[in-house]
Amino acid sequence: MENAGKLIEDEELREHIKGAGIGTSATRAEILKKLERIDYIIINKKNQVVHPTIKGELIYETIKSSIPSLLNPKLTASWEKGLKMITDGEINAEEFMDKLESYIKDNVKKVLSHNNVIDYSNVMDGLCSDENTKLNKADLDEVLGICPICRVGHIVKNVKGYGCTNWKSGCKFFLGEICGVSISPKQIRQLINSGKTEIIQGFVSKKGNKFNACLKIQDNNIALDFK
Repeated sequence: MENAGKLIEDEELREHIKGAGIGTSATRAEILKKLERIDYIIINKKNQVVHPTIKGELIYETIKSSIPSLLNPKLTASWEKGLKMITDGEINAEEFMDKLESYIKDNVKKVLSHNNVIDYSNVMDGLCSDENTKLNKADLDEVLGICPICRVGHIVKNVKGYGCTNWKSGCKFFLGEICGVSISPKQIRQLINSGKTEIIQGFVSKKGNKFNACLKIQDNNIALDFK
């Protein structure tokens, strides 16, 4: 964070961030704490090395595909330049805030309207090297969303079914074939996003009777709902 300015080629912009980096000595610690608190990064307490979580990598890939400029330290440098111009009386704070507000609104619209097709290749590499996942790279198919039970891990599909990457910490989410029916990725996404799937047809009981039901999250477990 302190050396971000070295990545900027523009001499004028580099000068504005030189020696300052991203944030200040007073705010950097809180920035890192917040990122850790919302599960975007993991900080090794022994050596203070920072690693992104799977959630952090997904956020990064989303931003990279929709607002790549937000990942460039040039943007921070331009904001630092604007703050200095306020200090020097070249522009007023209101003018600066109007431009900043306009930038935020425009880019929020861009993200919302963007198709958000994410390149999961880097995320998959992270899943396979993460000590909290039991899934082999050859078995991984896709990341479907944040686990609806633990809200920490991610639901991934492999040859065995659907499981949570947070299994080592005790998350019990796993779905294979249920009563003779293979659950589709679409239905898993419904379970993740709404806590309940559409009516699934073709279940077969132990006695051989066919029935239809929904899957739902109930008391931190996956249950059949016959309503």
